[in-house]
Amino acid sequence: MHALFARALGFGLATVALSGASQVSPAWQSYAANPDAHPTIPNVAYAGYNSGIGPLPTVNDGRAIVNVSTFGAVAGDANDDTQAIRDALAAARGFATIDPDGVAVVFDAGEYIVSGPLFVHSSNTILAGAGQQQTTLRFTESLTSSHAEYTSWGFSGGMIWFVAEDRETYRQGVPTITGLDVFWSTGSPSSGFAAGAQLGDRSVTVSNAGQFAPGDYVFVQMDNATDLSTLRHLFGDGVWANTYPFNPVMDGKILPQSRSVFRSVHRIESIAGNTVMFEEPLKHDARVEWNPQLRTPQRVLRNVGIRDMTLRFDRSYEWTISVHNDEPGYNGVCMNAVINGFIENVSFRNTDGLAVNLNSTKHVTVRNTDIGADSAALRPMHHAYVIANSFDVLVQDFVIDARPLHGLYMGNVSMGCVYSRGVVADGTFDYHKILPYSNAYTEIMINNSGSAGGASDSGPRMGARHAHWNIDTLNSSGTIIAQPDIMPKGTLVGVRCVPLGPTVNPIAGESEALIENSGRFASAPIPGNLHDAQVALRLGQPIDITPGDSCNNCGPDAVYVFAGASQIGQDLDGQDNWVLARDFSGFGTIATLSVDN
Repeated sequence: MHALFARALGFGLATVALSGASQVSPAWQSYAANPDAHPTIPNVAYAGYNSGIGPLPTVNDGRAIVNVSTFGAVAGDANDDTQAIRDALAAARGFATIDPDGVAVVFDAGEYIVSGPLFVHSSNTILAGAGQQQTTLRFTESLTSSHAEYTSWGFSGGMIWFVAEDRETYRQGVPTITGLDVFWSTGSPSSGFAAGAQLGDRSVTVSNAGQFAPGDYVFVQMDNATDLSTLRHLFGDGVWANTYPFNPVMDGKILPQSRSVFRSVHRIESIAGNTVMFEEPLKHDARVEWNPQLRTPQRVLRNVGIRDMTLRFDRSYEWTISVHNDEPGYNGVCMNAVINGFIENVSFRNTDGLAVNLNSTKHVTVRNTDIGADSAALRPMHHAYVIANSFDVLVQDFVIDARPLHGLYMGNVSMGCVYSRGVVADGTFDYHKILPYSNAYTEIMINNSGSAGGASDSGPRMGARHAHWNIDTLNSSGTIIAQPDIMPKGTLVGVRCVPLGPTVNPIAGESEALIENSGRFASAPIPGNLHDAQVALRLGQPIDITPGDSCNNCGPDAVYVFAGASQIGQDLDGQDNWVLARDFSGFGTIATLSVDN
């Protein structure tokens, strides 16, 4: 779609070793000295497809090609192509099982008419268009009208749906359903720990490692202890965690009575005897008293994705709060129980419930995506991006030119995930409760106009070790984004253009958050992107220490105008924060900067 965030200030990117920088963030230096077990800064260096290393799959990597035209789908003829595309997907399943490189279902340039959901049920399968602006899939129906009557399409499912067939598939007619089988499930083999482990450990000792092999993905599962010690650990084991008064009314969904275990997902790098070495460090303790185990994910898809197209929805109604959680389901791409997935160079237009839904996933990359609408009336929506029950997800180089109620969702015991390099015309950091833990938002410009969601009995807004790093709030609002009192053992570095909230929570006390260079007139930190710097550190590469923009030297009248007439930026107290032009090349200029000094 675009080469996101090309700098237009007349200087190039300088990449030098950290040792040569005199203005490097002290918070970064403390992280670099203890990257696997830093008390407040999460390690998100393993986020993304294949742990973020190497290119994403394409049609040119040797895989078999199935063109939808072979099955009768003709771009631009205004005929319904649904069955032809489904036939192509069915044929692709055969190639996916026999071709070691997998299969690509290919769409030529033009517009295809689709009147129902498209399910991808096979691993090693990708969907690929001719280009983000060359291929369009136009969906004429919603999930409600074409798949099933269901009260939760506002946060479930997608018109392109990657999921194992025995979880969800095409239905006869349009029945009424009461639930979906889309969450992680476990089975054999499994093995208990022979000894406990701590945050940052890369190896664990189990009773029977012979059941596993290098490359396997496994759950690290631990009991939600009745003495609340597991919960207090995931809230940071500090003042905040030990003072917060957990109770069934406010916290029922995370208490042991309703959630008996917590899990994270890891990839095995090597095995020696009964010692299992993981690729990435443990994100939390696994204490003996919590009955830690290795367990195996079941009924998953692997190595799947979609690229190079636009998904456009024929939504005619204007979303309002009256349909909140009752949307018909003009939803984009959904991945459930997926390991190694991706969405690259995809535009979404006129979605209502959500554009991207990642629920129960591991190692997924969403890159170069934009969410918008064909008219101002269609800009309001429920969710933009959803990360739930997921691990090591990377959403990178994104634009939201819509008006989601929530925005950048992070919830439901997700860990190691990161939103990186984005421009958000409306929305917020949507910590949706049920204990998201150890995630990050970095290098984001956001008009913080949305609201965070989550049921009243789902616990505090977030768990421990969340980082907001290099966040420009555009003089909008500091709610959630600049509130350290709701971030137990969290980190705020370079959060700017709004006043900073207190660190003391009225219920739980001192958050012990690490705060550096944040507030209305703060400047961007060095390094400017926490995720990029962590990856470079992991790989032993130089770290970009290019100076960023700040809030205290801008003109009073700067407006960031999106194609489609929406804008962010306003005259507030003689200050604004836009000092970089944003050139989304390849797509045309989506947004330009105007500054009146």
